[in-house]
Amino acid sequence: MTSKLSILQSGLLAIYISIPFFRPILIAHHRILPVYILFGLAFFILLLNTKKTVVLSNHKLTIFLLSYTIISIIVSLFGTTELQIDHIGLLCFLPISYFLGLWQGKYGSAHTFFRIMALTFIPIAIYVLYQLSKSSFSYNTYMYWSKAAYKIDYLTMSMFAAILMIYFFFKGRNFIEKYGLSLFFLGFIAISGARYSIIFSSLALIFVTFRSAKKSPLKLTFGLLSGLILMISVLLFDKSLLTDRSDLISHSSFRIESIFGKDNSLKGRQVLIQKSSEIISEHFFTGVGVGGASNALHSNYPHNLLLEAFIDGGIFAVLPLLIFLLLSMYQLISSRHEDKVWLMLLVLYLLGGFLKSFSIYESRILFFFIGYAMVLKSERPATKNRPLLNLNKNKLLRQGPLRSGQSI
Repeated sequence: MTSKLSILQSGLLAIYISIPFFRPILIAHHRILPVYILFGLAFFILLLNTKKTVVLSNHKLTIFLLSYTIISIIVSLFGTTELQIDHIGLLCFLPISYFLGLWQGKYGSAHTFFRIMALTFIPIAIYVLYQLSKSSFSYNTYMYWSKAAYKIDYLTMSMFAAILMIYFFFKGRNFIEKYGLSLFFLGFIAISGARYSIIFSSLALIFVTFRSAKKSPLKLTFGLLSGLILMISVLLFDKSLLTDRSDLISHSSFRIESIFGKDNSLKGRQVLIQKSSEIISEHFFTGVGVGGASNALHSNYPHNLLLEAFIDGGIFAVLPLLIFLLLSMYQLISSRHEDKVWLMLLVLYLLGGFLKSFSIYESRILFFFIGYAMVLKSERPATKNRPLLNLNKNKLLRQGPLRSGQSI
């Protein structure tokens, strides 16, 4: 495969993964067709590289993931809800996304992939901020900031911002990427008010700070302060960006403060868990059918991918999924690859998000990056001594056979 072809495929996959945050705009303009075209292109990339992805895949993990998908579809034939073809299609895209992640991790152009993700994210984020600048910044205007239904889910956007921030902090190739892009994404996370993203990003930054300080504390401090000063200058002197900075601060903080007060979202999740447990007890073995959790919970969903898989497919569906996730985390933890740290942060963040807020039918990005991370286990870590050992062997070959008493 040529490098140009690899870059092209990586770009298409980056757009495929980024569908959730530009899909609302396309729907608002009645342009849903490009979304289906992107799905088709991603599937075509998989077909072109089927043999490679099968060889790369861990057969145990693949069997468990496919078992979850197949069992969920089969039990839907006996479920209480009618077959929902759209949800079955979304379910099938989970193993497809996993295989695409395997290909990207081994044969794709990783930096091209994340750069295109960033280039797709930045204009949408700026457009959201522009819309917010037209009115007072508040939680309500963020959720419903346009009559034309341009609703960009703040949770989804904060999720992508955290993914990109983690990558560029660790793998940025120059000053702008490492500090400029990272701080832009961090700023958007703070603005979003998404508590999970804010807390996780703060913990990740603390970890990055301590890890980087061992190498070059002066360079780290200078880079972070430069970006921070630039961001503060823009907020202070460019009032067209955000009309009321005090609202920005209060919006970012009241979501955190509500954790220790009356938090309606946490209470709502407790109610959903209780109702989900009642439905599971009634349909323990067969579930209610793929996509049936929404009907069973009266147009809501459990906000937890394992609970949703249990409700929809029953115990025999959720068990392979749980084993797949546990084995994947074990494989990643036991890896000794140099990219292990940032990928662990990324996968843990995504897994936590889908255990807390999102539907399993939206979890393509989680399974993509699990596949991406699983490739690391098959690669041998680079060691400093291996080149020296090879050099000594070559030197001995030139000298001829060893004499008695001579050692390497």
